[in-house]
This record gives sequence, structure tokens and C-alpha cells, in this order.
Amino acid sequence: MPARRPEGAMADRYRIGLATLNYLPRIVYYLHVRDDFTFPEIAFRLGTSVWEVEDHFAAALAHLDRAVHREGEG
Repeated sequence: MPARRPEGAMADRYRIGLATLNYLPRIVYYLHVRDDFTFPEIAFRLGTSVWEVEDHFAAALAHLDRAVHREGEG
């Protein structure tokens, strides 16, 4: 089996990271990154505060960073 390109392995870890995100951080991440909603727009849609949206987004980024840059790999 040929060796995987590093960016292929990193993309796989990113996809796994997205799949393992908790529900609200995942929703906030998708609404902001994929659908281009602002934090106030997301807060309005979720019936929560902008601070909570920021907290969920930060949690998503931290989770994805850990998933993509797991120690000892790639």
C-alpha cells in the first residue's frame, strides 16, 4: 500500500474532528465557517448570547486543533 500524503492524513483527522465535535460547537462552527453567519446572527437563531456562541466556536476550534495536530503524529 502506498504511503499517504501528509495532507491526506491531516484532512482525514480534520474530518474525524468534525465528526466528533459536540452538537452545539459543531452547529456554531458550520453556521459561521460554511454558511458565513456572524456570531450575533447565530446567537439570534439559537436563542442564546453572543458570548455563548463565541465560547462554542472557541471550543470547536480547540477540538479541531487537537484532532488535526495530535501529538506524535504527522
